[in-house]
Amino acid sequence: MVDLFTTAMLGIVGVLAAAAGIQAVLRLRAEEAEGRAEMLLAVPASRLRWLAGALAVAVITTTAVAAAAGAAAAAVLTVSQAGGSGAGTVFAAALAHVPAALVFPAVTVLVFALASRWSSAVGWGFLAVGLVLGQFGELLGLPVWMQDLSPFRHSSAMPAEAFDPAGAVLMAAIAIALAAAAGRLIRERDLAGY
Repeated sequence: MVDLFTTAMLGIVGVLAAAAGIQAVLRLRAEEAEGRAEMLLAVPASRLRWLAGALAVAVITTTAVAAAAGAAAAAVLTVSQAGGSGAGTVFAAALAHVPAALVFPAVTVLVFALASRWSSAVGWGFLAVGLVLGQFGELLGLPVWMQDLSPFRHSSAMPAEAFDPAGAVLMAAIAIALAAAAGRLIRERDLAGY
């Protein structure tokens, strides 16, 4: 029972980590909308470097949120002596959600590179849909193919289940491909093209 509860709570941690990544990427939108992007790019800095900086912050914050929650969960389970999996397994279980969580800021940055005015709505909307499909899809009786549209559905449900590297690799590859596409598109888009 403890492992099932821990798995459910760490699934929510994946959503919070994704939210942190989305917020980091949306800093680009704020800089562009408020006219600061032009000043930032007036110095010898490329658009790609500007975008990469925001993505680096997104990766770091997403990972940091998951790691902090995993460490807190491991500490609480250790102190409470409630049983279940060990501290190392619980910490790893939190980090298992990072690849899926990174898909959300990657989608957000791709939308930003295409049409920045839609980046906030699409980023937060995609997170809401991903949460419903991934966390509640089975409970709502949604078809499996629809549930599989959520990146969270491809995270390993640790510690209740064993780690499945295939889902993590697939989500990481999707996040990298989306970020690369955004990098290519941002060079071609006019700033303040919202």
